[in-house]
Amino acid sequence: MKLRLLAAAFVVGIFLCSATLPLDVAAAGFREQGIHHKEGVACKDCHGVEKPKDEPTSKACVDCHGPYSKLAQRTRKLHANPHDSHMGPLACLKCHGVHEPMEPEKIPCMECHADFEFKTK
Repeated sequence: MKLRLLAAAFVVGIFLCSATLPLDVAAAGFREQGIHHKEGVACKDCHGVEKPKDEPTSKACVDCHGPYSKLAQRTRKLHANPHDSHMGPLACLKCHGVHEPMEPEKIPCMECHADFEFKTK
């Protein structure tokens, strides 16, 4: 319980701090994190513009990561395959964070399947 409160306070703090900064300054901190930055992916590659105001589309994700069927094949050995579920293809950002991993409890499957364990990316 304390860990959840601490995590929530951290997220709120980041939101409040970034909300007071210009978008390009707030985004600069995110650019220095994550696998996309490490792989040399620029904001424009996913968002379509250098100084994005909106989240990338699922089309931008599958343009690099492959079609949903390929993703389902890659994750077929998981306890529950999130890319081959009864919910059908979901928007990528329903389960994956833009610049940091999604909190597991926010993944749609977890609403009914609390026993599933996903390593979020």
